[in-house]
Amino acid sequence: MKVIRSLSEFKLEPSVVALGTFDGVHIAHKKVIEKVVKTAKEKGLQSVVYTFSNHPKELSDVETPKRLITPEQKISIIKKLGVDILIMVPFDETQLNMQAEVFLVDIVLKNINAKHIIVGYDYRFGKNAKGCVNMLKQYQAEYGYELEIIDPIRKDGILISSTLIRQHLLSGQVASANELLGRKYDIRGKVIHGKHMGRKLGFPTVNLKTDYEMSVLRPGVYMTETIIDKKVYPSVTNVGFNPTFNQTDFNIETYILDFDGDLYGETLDVLFIRFIRKEIRFDSLDALIEKIESDVQLTREFFGL
Repeated sequence: MKVIRSLSEFKLEPSVVALGTFDGVHIAHKKVIEKVVKTAKEKGLQSVVYTFSNHPKELSDVETPKRLITPEQKISIIKKLGVDILIMVPFDETQLNMQAEVFLVDIVLKNINAKHIIVGYDYRFGKNAKGCVNMLKQYQAEYGYELEIIDPIRKDGILISSTLIRQHLLSGQVASANELLGRKYDIRGKVIHGKHMGRKLGFPTVNLKTDYEMSVLRPGVYMTETIIDKKVYPSVTNVGFNPTFNQTDFNIETYILDFDGDLYGETLDVLFIRFIRKEIRFDSLDALIEKIESDVQLTREFFGL
């Protein structure tokens, strides 16, 4: 898959394109992208996804949603769906102020060379989000492209959305979030030196450096899986502020079961499976150790270890 990161970089061969923010690339987003890949193969055209490396709301007055995935994770997920070309550009002032028809004509039809456009039912684009699926329908005959609109996708009668996934994660409902994502929620981070408190307690942990924008999870303790050199290890992960030690920084630290090795400087993926408990301030280290032992035992039983 070719990745294009600038509007000035490309002029493509005839293509089928998916347009959208694809925040989290959840199962509804995947339906759109999979349709693009399938249609492009049927028509003998390139499959293209046009999206952003950041969230468009970063340039608005409203609060920017916490990121569900990093740009690198977004690239990796879309690549696995079989896309030929991913255009992932920053949503900047140029994008913010581009008139909807200019975006359609200059970017989508000229640069991307789209012959077939596929979008979700609620897709919006252009300055002040004035562009919508109705506009795409109106210009279809004039500019000669095919248009396909993907209907709302529901699971158990509930509309799938990135907002709902965030709500699940913020309330600790990881399994529900995973169902809507179509995969396990994954935090990727670089292993850094912490205060080594876990080692002193008998449970050496790896501390992950991540962007605070990724702090979507409810603070607490989770059953997780940690991937090391493509091997999956059951793990117990604490997310939050470690109230027993009066820490003020947001931390993600993982105790990897049955693993002993130096991981400093490595980039790891931690996949979240199940919420165990909320963060607790313990009156003594012995009480904390006893609770950690219980968390680890629950995790061992869950994984059948």
